[in-house]
Amino acid sequence: MIGEFRDSEGRLRLVVAYPAWEDFLRLVFDEICYCGEHSVQVMRHMMALVNDLITRLPESRDPALLHWEERLQATIARSFEDLEEKQEASVEDRQGLGVPRRQAAKAYNKLSLPSKIYGLILVPEAVLTRDKELFP
Repeated sequence: MIGEFRDSEGRLRLVVAYPAWEDFLRLVFDEICYCGEHSVQVMRHMMALVNDLITRLPESRDPALLHWEERLQATIARSFEDLEEKQEASVEDRQGLGVPRRQAAKAYNKLSLPSKIYGLILVPEAVLTRDKELFP
C-alpha cells in the first residue's frame, strides 16, 4: 500500500510519496520528445499515442494529455523548418508506415476548417480533434 500510514491511535506516522499521473507522462514523453524532436516518425507516433490515450482513458486524465498534445505541436513547430515536414509530423501514425504526402497535405490544407496556430504551424481543428474522415 502506498500513501499515508497511521498508528493504532490514528496519528500519521509515515507518508510514502508516489508519482502523480503527470509525473508518469513526463517520464514517458520528455526524453523521447527530446531525442526524437527532429524525427517526423517519432512525432507522429507520439501524437498517435497521446490521441489514443485521450480516447481510451477517463476524462480526468485529459488535461495532462492535452498539455502534451500542445507540447508536441510546439516541438513540431520549432523542430521542422520545412512546411511539408511540419504537415507530415503533425499527422498521427500508429503503424509507422506514414501517410502519403498528398493525403497529409490534403487534410492539412482544408482551410475551410477552423484552425489554431501552434508556434509557426497552422493546424486544422480536425487534426486536433482527430477527425476520422480526414485520416481513414
